[in-house]
Amino acid sequence: MSAPLDQAYINIERAYGEGKFSEALHQAEALLPLLPSDRADGLAQRLQLLMGHIHLYGLGAPERAAGHYQTVHDATTDQAYRQLAQQGLVLCQKAPTPKPAAMAEPLPSASAPAMPW
Repeated sequence: MSAPLDQAYINIERAYGEGKFSEALHQAEALLPLLPSDRADGLAQRLQLLMGHIHLYGLGAPERAAGHYQTVHDATTDQAYRQLAQQGLVLCQKAPTPKPAAMAEPLPSASAPAMPW
């Protein structure tokens, strides 16, 4: 077990649990390429499941979540992970398609400072 990788995963779970979905996703995207997919403890699959949850429940993006769930479903033989991935895929199919939000306020005038995002 790699303690820094495990700690990074724990930090992502904590951010997700605290509702910091964008932060959790950013950390997860940074951690994913560092994890070997054949790690005995399945950390890569757990991270993919968590990324699916972040997209589905946190960010309301079922189409992005489905990709993570499908990756886990296709890549693992662990029945528990496959079942969780399958449940996630079903929820993604049932999730309503997000509609573009109507603008609540007019765009700021050109003299207003630009927002960093």
